[in-house]
Amino acid sequence: MGSEYSNLPPSIKDMKPCSKHIDVEVEYCGAWGGLEEANLTEEIIKHVFPKANVKAYSPGTTGDLIVRVDGKVIFQKKTNGNLDDNTAPEMIKKLYIVARDWSDC
Repeated sequence: MGSEYSNLPPSIKDMKPCSKHIDVEVEYCGAWGGLEEANLTEEIIKHVFPKANVKAYSPGTTGDLIVRVDGKVIFQKKTNGNLDDNTAPEMIKKLYIVARDWSDC
């Protein structure tokens, strides 16, 4: 997708990378700023899950950012707030839990 997010929160920088493959859907708002949020989300996910397959798409102008694994919502902007230094680590922790359910990372 897009540009590198060079200011990863310390709690994400310190997370042990997981070598497992994980398929992630990122649904983003088609309005201005939505693609940048999707790019940021992918960069954060791939920092911890380098083998992640991230599929990003926009259903139109929704004002939301939704991250799913196997159809299960892991993060939703309208519920969890903007993806930032506080919410990004929580999203990654949820993805980490899902990956560990499949197999140890």
